[in-house]
Amino acid sequence: MTSDRARGSDPAGGVDFGDGAWSMWGEIDQSVFDRVEAEASAHLDALDGPLQIDTSRVSFMNVAGVRLLARAAAAAPAVTMTSVSLPLGDMVQLGWRPELAAERLS
Repeated sequence: MTSDRARGSDPAGGVDFGDGAWSMWGEIDQSVFDRVEAEASAHLDALDGPLQIDTSRVSFMNVAGVRLLARAAAAAPAVTMTSVSLPLGDMVQLGWRPELAAERLS
């Protein structure tokens, strides 16, 4: 598993990539998207099964974070969001469907 914190930086948010899993944490904004986009794409390209995304430690997410989720939904055979944080809870309760967002973003 790779991590921004393991690389010696102390960003406000990020994504840790593991075997078939992402763990998103902190503030997921454009700076995080820019920093992890290439690694997220490589992770999705190498994925050979479903993807689990843990958002329990996300304190904020803007459209850039939604873009990461939408790309995952478009690329992975199946995506499960686990432990949805309160800031994302409203989005999920409103019926946000990342596969629809992925269609609109492409």
